[in-house]
Amino acid sequence: MSLFGGYKKHVEIGDTVILSVSHDDRKVIKITENETLQTAKGAIRHNGIIGVEYGTSYKTSMGNVHILFPTPELWTLSLPHRTQIIYSHDISLIVHELDLCPGKIVLESGTGSGSLTHALARAVLPNGKVHTCEFHPERASKAKEEFTSHGLENIHVYHRDVCHPKNSTQSEDVSQIENGFPENLNANAVILDVPKPWLAIDSAYNTMKKDEPVRVCTFSPCIEQVQKMLFYMFEKYPKRVRECKTVEFGMKANNVKSNLTKFADCGLSEEQKKKMGILVPEKNEQISTISGTVTNTLDYGHEQPSTKRAKHEASKLKLEKTDQSTTFFVNGITVPPGKVYGHTGYLTFFSLIPDNMIQI
Repeated sequence: MSLFGGYKKHVEIGDTVILSVSHDDRKVIKITENETLQTAKGAIRHNGIIGVEYGTSYKTSMGNVHILFPTPELWTLSLPHRTQIIYSHDISLIVHELDLCPGKIVLESGTGSGSLTHALARAVLPNGKVHTCEFHPERASKAKEEFTSHGLENIHVYHRDVCHPKNSTQSEDVSQIENGFPENLNANAVILDVPKPWLAIDSAYNTMKKDEPVRVCTFSPCIEQVQKMLFYMFEKYPKRVRECKTVEFGMKANNVKSNLTKFADCGLSEEQKKKMGILVPEKNEQISTISGTVTNTLDYGHEQPSTKRAKHEASKLKLEKTDQSTTFFVNGITVPPGKVYGHTGYLTFFSLIPDNMIQI
């Protein structure tokens, strides 16, 4: 059974398992009898994981780790990087725009670390296929080993340079370099993650299905590559290009600052307000802030807070005597800056229609 395309309840010998040690620390292991893995939370014996249910926690000498079933999304976050990879937010749009579904045949170049390839294979299971080409021999060989280990039998890896004219032969022997995409694959979709996609589009077009529209995606790190690709397409195939669009991905981290937010009195009871964390001043008092800086502490009307956290929250508030009616406020949410995995790039999508759909 394909681990990345199905699901089972318990861990077995030979499974590829993802261990979540912490938020940013994940380990990929293949379950082997009598093996031991050292982690930041202590040693994990493979024998102790065999038979454990996926999704549960495993107690170690220094805490707990979670045993996760492998999915393409988790693999993207955990895989060994041989190249820069495509992340899940890009992958989701690619799978959607290529109209992938069970039974489709997909061409991919290049394979790289296999992040996108895992998601493509899952999208076309059970009877679809992914034909992926990689020009680097070691990366092609390693990717083929990983796909076989993960049970993804619908992925075919080729050691080919798709940006050069096609050879007359084809083979899945990754030790021999060939040029162009394999012939007669009748592909429904193609994705080109290569520096010069315009050099590969002719080879891809010649192996696609000729009786229905074919979806194409190119991934480029700069807009000049996008422009050159589109100029080539509209010059070479002026009557076949349809539904063309380019999407830019720009990643940045967002910070959410702590603040006091005015809360409308919607007729809530005092008990409901307390449960929601709404601060209710005494009569003729109003909570306010001055340029985000607080000078006084909150008078709770009873003993002062004893915990460090409560004192910190209290120090952020100031009460001022006013003649206004009671106003309700609630604290904003503070989160630390998060690391967002991704990179700037351009995804270009378009369709190529066959001869019988061209209007004369």
